[in-house]
Amino acid sequence: MKKISYIFIYSLINLGFTLNIDAIDSILTTPVEHCQFIRSSLAKAQSRVIIVSPFITSWRLTNNDFNGNNGLGAHLKAAMDRRVEISVFTDAAFDANKTYAAQGRIILASLGVDLKIVSHLHSKNLIVDNDCITFGSFNWLSADTNPGGMYNNYETTTIMRAEQAQEVIARIVPELINLEVKLHGGGYSSSLLDLSITVEDQAAYALELYLEQYTRPHYKQLAEHILSNYMVDCLDARVGLRILRKAVAIGGANNLIIAGAEALPRYCTRASEFIELAEMLVGINQQQKAAEIAASIFHINRGEAFEELDFICDRLKRIGLREMGKKFEQYILGPHTQ
Repeated sequence: MKKISYIFIYSLINLGFTLNIDAIDSILTTPVEHCQFIRSSLAKAQSRVIIVSPFITSWRLTNNDFNGNNGLGAHLKAAMDRRVEISVFTDAAFDANKTYAAQGRIILASLGVDLKIVSHLHSKNLIVDNDCITFGSFNWLSADTNPGGMYNNYETTTIMRAEQAQEVIARIVPELINLEVKLHGGGYSSSLLDLSITVEDQAAYALELYLEQYTRPHYKQLAEHILSNYMVDCLDARVGLRILRKAVAIGGANNLIIAGAEALPRYCTRASEFIELAEMLVGINQQQKAAEIAASIFHINRGEAFEELDFICDRLKRIGLREMGKKFEQYILGPHTQ
């Protein structure tokens, strides 16, 4: 075991990590140990499981293994039923034109797994939550685990946990995200973002993904999900509006604008903030919703609104809300305004 451990440490040092043998929790060497470990990991995971498996076979997901357990598909579904997010990275070339691989991908996508078919992937890893990662030769979604099977080979996997694992996960997950995605299937896993960073940093990274939607379009929905949740909890209309401005600048931000229009009004305190949201909604042909948001200006501080009155009325006029502008002027200046 020590020899395998030292080889593992040497390989990770070459990746830029400073490790010691205490970082290694255990080593798997048999098909039974590997099968038990992935099933146990799926059962115990609290938030996410990321499976990196260059190859996929349908029978690994559907067939009972020699130990009498259901195929992994049932265990994946059970984890997702507990709201654990499952992401799978697999290679585009290795399984090309293989029926069993295509069937396996269909199974994963139908389960709602966040399936990313990428280029130039040969790593085999299992990442559980933010404190466990494996390295080894075992293909988690394709290995032949039946005794006497044609492709039943001797495979080893090293398990790393705790703080040392967190350091490695923080390095590897962003690198996985940066792989070129050829095809995407299933759902979108927001937990691909680093769970250890702050909510603000997650929002900033999600915005970066959103702004790169034309080069990495498969992450657009993930970014919208993260940013929408962030705007619900950000407690600062100015921060939410900055996010929306950047997203609007590149176009195709309809879902994000609508989510922002629902989340941000509770944090808006100035008429100009409500009007800016209304302008964004008009830009995506949501006039009725824009009018509802704009009407919130009647509940703000009159003193602050007086200073911006001409500016506010002009902006209302430009988005087709001239009559609202007139009523707002009367509201601010008094009932005798002509």
